[in-house]
Amino acid sequence: MSTSKRTQAVRHWRIPRWLRFTAAIVPLVWIFSRIEPRELIEASGRVAWWTVPTVLCIALSVMVLQGVRWWLLMFAFMPELPLKSTLTVHFKALFYSLALPSSAAQDVVRAAVLARQADYSIVWGATWVARLLGLLVLVLLSLMGLTQLDTQVAPAHIHLVISGTIILIAVLLVFSFSKKVTKRLRPAFQRILPYKITRIVEEIRQAIYVYIHKLPTLLGVLVITLAMQLLLILNATLLIMGITGEFLFEIVLSFIPLIEILCLSLPLTPNGIGVREALLALMFNQVGLSEEQLGLYVVIGFLVSALKVVGGVPILWESVTARNTDKNG
Repeated sequence: MSTSKRTQAVRHWRIPRWLRFTAAIVPLVWIFSRIEPRELIEASGRVAWWTVPTVLCIALSVMVLQGVRWWLLMFAFMPELPLKSTLTVHFKALFYSLALPSSAAQDVVRAAVLARQADYSIVWGATWVARLLGLLVLVLLSLMGLTQLDTQVAPAHIHLVISGTIILIAVLLVFSFSKKVTKRLRPAFQRILPYKITRIVEEIRQAIYVYIHKLPTLLGVLVITLAMQLLLILNATLLIMGITGEFLFEIVLSFIPLIEILCLSLPLTPNGIGVREALLALMFNQVGLSEEQLGLYVVIGFLVSALKVVGGVPILWESVTARNTDKNG
């Protein structure tokens, strides 16, 4: 197959925009069409006063930890890279990800911006390792939750989903850190994909493989990832508690990691909008919470997602600074 035909084939498999739009809108329409506005307003009056400030503060802390984790991965190869500039790039990416049509947009923007300052293979390698470790931690936390959960509350066939995810992670780990396996499969990929893509993938894979010799870095990243995911689970638990008055940590520990795994695996919409809400509806129905409570959870969840606009602050600051410099010049 020629390079041009292979490139066209890769483009042909892009997810259509109409499908992304449908995946984002339909679940939200379905959720709110089942809720009476009057009942939603009444339920909002019963939300604890501390709920919104608390979940916003925790969400902001998680955003900072995401940037620190990413910096730590790249610092292993670029010790001259300052934490401040890395966090600035990270928050810019958070801001741009609000509008881009994929839950992976944050990684793409962040890597694209920092690749101007550093080797793109290191940047993308760090991004992949962060995603992989995040997936591993989510599965482990979900397994912990399922061991504590009543079998009547746990969704049907959930153990099959967990088993499939574990197998997927094992395969990804082998492909990421084993040269023997990828060496045997390389000729097949070279026949399917364009040369430019295979060359880039090979350079990124090499950057990932080098992390085998950076075990202290991987351990530090694993600890930060665990802290991030526990904070996200605590955030969801406190949000449900503020809405319902019930502390459902074990249930949240079982469901929320699975929801995040599926959102990571299906990068259809910006920040997983629609996909995440559809899965949350299943969780609320499974544990017997009301539709009004689900609606409030979704609305406050949108406020948390909107917190990413703080990434516009460094963008605005740089714009104002550049304009003043031009005037003075």
